[in-house]
Amino acid sequence: RGSVAFLLLLSALALPAATTDELQAVAEGALFGAYAFTTYRKKSAKAHKPPVKAVTVATALAKDKDAAAVVTSVKTVAKSLHLVRDLINTAPSDLAPADFADTAVSTCRSLKVDVEVLDEADLAKGKYGGLLGVGMGSVNPPRLVRIAYRHPKATRHLAYVGKGITFDSGGISIKPAANM
Repeated sequence: RGSVAFLLLLSALALPAATTDELQAVAEGALFGAYAFTTYRKKSAKAHKPPVKAVTVATALAKDKDAAAVVTSVKTVAKSLHLVRDLINTAPSDLAPADFADTAVSTCRSLKVDVEVLDEADLAKGKYGGLLGVGMGSVNPPRLVRIAYRHPKATRHLAYVGKGITFDSGGISIKPAANM
């Protein structure tokens, strides 16, 4: 049997991975589960096991080009998932809107996507009053990040819309105390 090595994560898995679907499931479980956010863990670091540094999956598919494509895809998704988890777990005092936007720009730099960042002047010009209004509650001005991929042969459009909030008052001065 051959093996497929992932360079993200020091574990060996002896799980059945006879098909590319099984390989994908094992790889996703290993890589997604190996995430650890340790940025703020200073005093308690020695009390916790360190995150997994590498994973090897033993499989007969090691030399299969479809299996290699699955591994490449899973590694890409896992790297992205870990970045998103890091952003989620970072305290708002350490991740201002401009930092979030800078991370998006730098992450997408090597990809074939368009990235546009609207700062507070652009938001005012575009009449994004809601974003500006909420942003006034913070010392850090708001940003809106738009990432677009346009395939030259696309016949349809698909949009994913989400929000990354680095500051939110939660309506603290709007909601009655009983509803907070």
